[in-house]
Amino acid sequence: RNKSSLDLNKVLELARSDACNPCIVQRIFPIINHDLSVSICHLFCKPVVAGNFLELPYDKIIEKRHTFEYCKKCQQYGLHRLEVEILKKHYPNEGI
Repeated sequence: RNKSSLDLNKVLELARSDACNPCIVQRIFPIINHDLSVSICHLFCKPVVAGNFLELPYDKIIEKRHTFEYCKKCQQYGLHRLEVEILKKHYPNEGI
């Protein structure tokens, strides 16, 4: 197997098994777009948590982020843990 190839099914399986852990992308927040809106995370431009980061206090933006339905769905499938380098560290014997 080529070292640069990636077994996507294995990576998704490991991400799902890691689903009980916090969202990786929440560490990089808020993501402020060119139009001053706040993206849900650095992986997606839409949906937005706030239309203008200057009009909403930071703690409210964080609160909205933590209760956003889109995030809950992502976390339900373990996609919030889909970071290959972190999965490699957590599962060094899996050969990913």
